[in-house]
Amino acid sequence: MIRKQLLRAITMLLTAALLCTGGFAVHADDGIMPCYETVYDADFDFVIENGVANVSVYYSAKYSDFDYAKFTYKIQKKTFGFIWTTVDIGEPNNERTLYGYNMDQTLGLSYSISGTGTYRAVMKLEICATNGYVETINETHEYVYN
Repeated sequence: MIRKQLLRAITMLLTAALLCTGGFAVHADDGIMPCYETVYDADFDFVIENGVANVSVYYSAKYSDFDYAKFTYKIQKKTFGFIWTTVDIGEPNNERTLYGYNMDQTLGLSYSISGTGTYRAVMKLEICATNGYVETINETHEYVYN
């Protein structure tokens, strides 16, 4: 009987400990850069000032197999409080793609934004190696423009 209660108490303590550790997950936004095969650093940025949305990424690729970088993004606006609608930026699928051929480079563009509200940039950086390997980094940044 005591053994059963002790086993039950240990199980409850271990379960509680496991549940508590889930709240301490580390994210790239916390300033900790994940370890990538082909990228030393990738810094995404999205800001809106004076009605102009600026979307960019700075990357620093590892030199051994670097071929090119591909940066794709779209801008979305929150409507009805919870629905994200893609903003028309005059590109196919309202998505813009930029290419970089330097190992350290900043890629980005600016677009005029009409109206205030909550916007987000859905961004993807692909670092392509000469051996065909592609490393993909995805980030989404929100910005409230008043």
